[in-house]
Amino acid sequence: MVTAAHALLAGENAASDFTIGALAARASVARAQVQRRFGTPTRVLEALWDQLLSDHCLALLPNAFQREEPTAVLAELIAIYGRCWHGQRRVIRRINACAAFDAQLERALRTRELERRVGLRRFAERMARGGSLRVPDGVDVVEVLAMATAFELFDSLAGPEREIEQVIPAAQEIAASVLGW
Repeated sequence: MVTAAHALLAGENAASDFTIGALAARASVARAQVQRRFGTPTRVLEALWDQLLSDHCLALLPNAFQREEPTAVLAELIAIYGRCWHGQRRVIRRINACAAFDAQLERALRTRELERRVGLRRFAERMARGGSLRVPDGVDVVEVLAMATAFELFDSLAGPEREIEQVIPAAQEIAASVLGW
């Protein structure tokens, strides 16, 4: 059903097509089955968000931490998030647009962003313990990492003409510059 939700959001008429009925039809299941499993379209979007990050990002993060040099870890971390956002641009924009009108979805996405920042904080603490993280005074490294790995940065850098994958080096350069690396 989550795959069907992705297909609906990726389609041309996502706003009008994203209903429990349309989702059930796309997934070839009864409407009642969708309602029993998720309850609301909001819960479907939460599950889709979780799957996008799990499939395209979280599974790859251990690769970044296998590197020795902090700048290489940072570069790989940013690249992983960039590649994650790359193939999901339309769907992510639409989930975020739905969140603007759905307080429950907005809270759910905010919670997931806070969890993402907890992971970034662990990374920063690990690098600091090893003595390899040196940050200029007044710079919150977690905020920089959150900015450098955020969908909004990649989407903005790419603009309407480029693919997100093309701007990964720019995102890496921004983070390195702010961190003074």
